[in-house]
Amino acid sequence: MNLKTRLYRQKEKYKRYLQRSKNGHCTVLLYHRVIDLKYDPQQLCVGVDQFAKQLEVLKQSNVFLDIHEFTHLLQNNKKFPKNALLISFDDGYADNYNNALPVLGSLNLPAVFYVSTAGIGTDNLMWWDELDLIFKKIKSENTDISALVKKHNVADTKSLYKYYLAKCKTAASLDDRNALLAEIRNIASLAAEDIKDHKMLTGEELKKLASSKQVVIGAHTVNHLSLAHINDISKKEEIENSVKALSVLGSKIEHFSFPYGEKINYDEKTIRICKELGLKSVSANYVGYVTKGSDLFSFPRFVVRNDAPDLLIQKMKEIL
Repeated sequence: MNLKTRLYRQKEKYKRYLQRSKNGHCTVLLYHRVIDLKYDPQQLCVGVDQFAKQLEVLKQSNVFLDIHEFTHLLQNNKKFPKNALLISFDDGYADNYNNALPVLGSLNLPAVFYVSTAGIGTDNLMWWDELDLIFKKIKSENTDISALVKKHNVADTKSLYKYYLAKCKTAASLDDRNALLAEIRNIASLAAEDIKDHKMLTGEELKKLASSKQVVIGAHTVNHLSLAHINDISKKEEIENSVKALSVLGSKIEHFSFPYGEKINYDEKTIRICKELGLKSVSANYVGYVTKGSDLFSFPRFVVRNDAPDLLIQKMKEIL
């Protein structure tokens, strides 16, 4: 790094420091799963004990907000308290109820859980879990997939996996994504033992999760499609129908998170739909912190990995 670049970064960091000093800030933590898994290609899992240790350490020097307090501060252009944090979860895995909720309860910490509704109460996997598990089986059983490698004009099995990962994430419809997955389902099928650690919430688990005083439920679309890549009718259906499906829990669904959440995965149309549906906040997934004046309908979050507390804190400081 040359001197000019280093000085520029120092200047920008100082500007952010002044902004935080004046307006306060909140780091929104993004978790997906709390479970001990050895095979985790997407790095979505935080171990149960690790999750508890992270929150125990963070609780010592931070103020945890619930989503209602967070939204109120942003709506009213108010300063965030010093060292504010908000805990969020995406997707709706069963371990959110079985493993994460007991830790939150023991520490009396609030969290918002954004749930994708299609898999609730079914044996269906999130598409990336199915993809990962099938390719794991292909590798372990030395399955011949040369026909698919040739069909998609890629170099090898690793390249084919990356091809499916990218294409499924940006699929223009649920049918398109299912067609891609059907190709590899024909190559290797999954058994009950393969999928047991990747279950989504049951209807009963979701009800119990929603009834906890620590929890607010938010929507996360029906089928976890990239909203920027599907047509406008499907955009509205994915958002609105997930809100409706979760409304049976008894509380109004007022909060939403974009699937994947990078800026290429949502657009102005999706934000407008969320506003028209009366949602109060929408979270995205790009690096940064929230401060007074941040956009309430596409605010950044910090993805938490299976890190020891000191490493997690170090990473959190790097975004400031």
